[in-house]
Amino acid sequence: MKPSTLAFIGAVSLESLLGCGDSFPQYSGSYELREFSYTDPSFAGEMKMPSGLIVTNRMSYIGNQWNHQLNFEFASDSENQAVGIFSHYLDDLTRIDNGVWPNNWYDGVEVYEEQKIYGSGNTAWCNNQYLYFLRLESIPPPEVLRNSYPGNRSYIGKDPTTGMELYESWPHPEEADFEETEWNDAVEENEGITLYFNFTRYLRSKRPGGEGYQDCILPLDSRGKESLTFTYHASTDDLDDATDIRKVRVEEIKDNQPAVSFFRKVISNIK
Repeated sequence: MKPSTLAFIGAVSLESLLGCGDSFPQYSGSYELREFSYTDPSFAGEMKMPSGLIVTNRMSYIGNQWNHQLNFEFASDSENQAVGIFSHYLDDLTRIDNGVWPNNWYDGVEVYEEQKIYGSGNTAWCNNQYLYFLRLESIPPPEVLRNSYPGNRSYIGKDPTTGMELYESWPHPEEADFEETEWNDAVEENEGITLYFNFTRYLRSKRPGGEGYQDCILPLDSRGKESLTFTYHASTDDLDDATDIRKVRVEEIKDNQPAVSFFRKVISNIK
């Protein structure tokens, strides 16, 4: 056998051993801030949005589906930029509940809720409460990532009691097949991954109906619905997709501070 042939076989074997060339669809990577804006200047906090964001994508197999967990580590390059770290499930961050029956709630994940402020009259049905939600959209879309890791195998049938559709689960999810083509094509077309965040303060009011309505007098509060929107982008070279997220533990990124600890720095008047 020629020396060149032996060298080629050795290189291929080393590449296989090290896992070089393998990529796994995920959001993991180093991102840079592209833009941010407030619906009103009064909503801005004492510190600015940080220039850097490190995202770590992990997932766990529960039942017959993969649950993605995203860890966000905000990194600054100056003293006036905020820093913080927190994590949330992808399904919660991208949930759409507004106008959806029977939820009809706010989109995204609830980050924080202030105490209810009660008024006069029928106190049980006379109150205000401020709620804070974080919503995420992205390119590629979350659906493409979810579809990359199918959660179940063949269709079994319906549960005779509940009527729910049943699917066969993976006995060894860390060995389950995945599809990377659609994700990789979308990443290449976008020249990386773009994350679009929306952090919104909502005012939730409850008032009695009928004759009791006029007796519900709530304390004045000048704060209303406001939002902070911010966008981060990771170029293809800054993505970290070498980790097989089927085989790692999600617990390694879950021991963090609550998200509100970070947003208190870039948002004003969170009580």
